[in-house]
Amino acid sequence: MKQIFRKLFLIAILMFSIGVFVARNRAFVAQNNPFSQYKCDIPVTYVVGTVDPRFGVSQEKFVSLMQEAEQKWESALGRDVFQMEVDGRVQVNLTYDDRQSTTENLKKIMTDIDTGKTKTDQLASDYESLRVQLEQKKKVFEAQATEYGKSAKDYEGAVQNYQDDLKKYSQEVEKWNAQGGATEEAYNNLLKEKKKLDAQLKDLKKQESDLLALRDTLQKKQNEINDLVTRVNETAGVVNQLAGKTNSKVTDYNQTQKDRGEFETGLYTNDNGTESIDVFQFFDDQDLLAILIHEMGHALGMAHAENQSAIMYPKLINQSIAITPDDINLFQATCVR
Repeated sequence: MKQIFRKLFLIAILMFSIGVFVARNRAFVAQNNPFSQYKCDIPVTYVVGTVDPRFGVSQEKFVSLMQEAEQKWESALGRDVFQMEVDGRVQVNLTYDDRQSTTENLKKIMTDIDTGKTKTDQLASDYESLRVQLEQKKKVFEAQATEYGKSAKDYEGAVQNYQDDLKKYSQEVEKWNAQGGATEEAYNNLLKEKKKLDAQLKDLKKQESDLLALRDTLQKKQNEINDLVTRVNETAGVVNQLAGKTNSKVTDYNQTQKDRGEFETGLYTNDNGTESIDVFQFFDDQDLLAILIHEMGHALGMAHAENQSAIMYPKLINQSIAITPDDINLFQATCVR
């Protein structure tokens, strides 16, 4: 009897050991199971682990994105390859460190660039509007200045004619005064000449008044143009300053983006059967989704793809979140016998 119990105890220990080995070496067991179509241990069960609140992503949102990543793979492969379970073997975590801090800095720089560009574009538009307005005012001013010059020349000619006629009239009056008085005919002619001179003088005064008014208008327009030139130059200066600041931000962005590209966004690890996916940084929901799809591909047992458009390419470089034919071929080569 004791011998039977001893054998049962040894069998139990053996079964437990086999269970532990299978649990810790699922992929190895799957690869060497001649009765399975798949070399990979699928479906891969997973569970939400740590979700650091500093990411600003709720657990519900994170779960939703994980399920969306699962759906992307399963729709493309045509079968269930993932399953969320309370005791899932792969724990998926959002792990906050300096990497996400760098990404948040990148997002702030991008916001500053967008704001700066918007302001620069608006000011550039204002500058162009002012410049056009200035050119129009200059054309009007130049036309009126030309008119003023012509009117002033006509006025000077009229003044000269008036002075010549007035001189002749004065000489004629002096001549008749010297003779003791003019004849009736001469007197009437002098009256006509006096009326003509009075009309000339009245016309000259009107021309003078018009010239003064036009001169004042030109002076006001010149002042407006000068003010507008100042505004145009000031606006151009502000545009250049903003453009310089925006270019500086772009330089910061490029350097920060380079720094971001040099570290991991996520990582799948298998430490003696303890599997986890850690996401260290992401830009937005789409970025996080792409990282989850990529790392879940590793959890399936897949390595990296060579095509840059594939979600399993080593770096995320603005790929589509769709599973590509290269990704499917990689799964077939990795998991299907």
